[in-house]
Amino acid sequence: MDEHILVRGRVDRSGIVIADINLNSLGWWTTKHNGYASREAIEQLNEVHGFLPVSTLQGAGASAQARRKRFLKHHLYRRIPPSLRAAIYFVWRYVFRFGFLDGRPGWYFHLLQGFWYRTLVDAKVMEIQRYADEHRISITAAIETLTGIAPLPPTNTKAEPKANA
Repeated sequence: MDEHILVRGRVDRSGIVIADINLNSLGWWTTKHNGYASREAIEQLNEVHGFLPVSTLQGAGASAQARRKRFLKHHLYRRIPPSLRAAIYFVWRYVFRFGFLDGRPGWYFHLLQGFWYRTLVDAKVMEIQRYADEHRISITAAIETLTGIAPLPPTNTKAEPKANA
């Protein structure tokens, strides 16, 4: 799940410095990313099963960085077998992008963000597919059962007036 904000209107640069000094615990972080992994698994399953409208991030409003990341994710990363891709991504981040220069905190960050999180997404996709197959239910029903997230958009529940005969 890659978040890219699309802004309508004018955007300016500012001279102020914004520091995200996150003092939350590792438990908080893993809980947050477990939820992100569920949503990213749903996004991947949606690409195969088409139960929700497709994201508009490919559109003209998306930044070049967002379009490039999405292209690499869909045309390179997802073509690598799930059993290998998280490990390859971790090595790319930690070795080739010099994550090792971040010291011990960097080791844990890249291990958790680059390997654990990506492996968790793949495991959730597999779990949902297997659950749907074993219980002979739809992918959307399996998603809701296993994640608690209702993947279908709400429907109009307003009853249509009956015609008098």
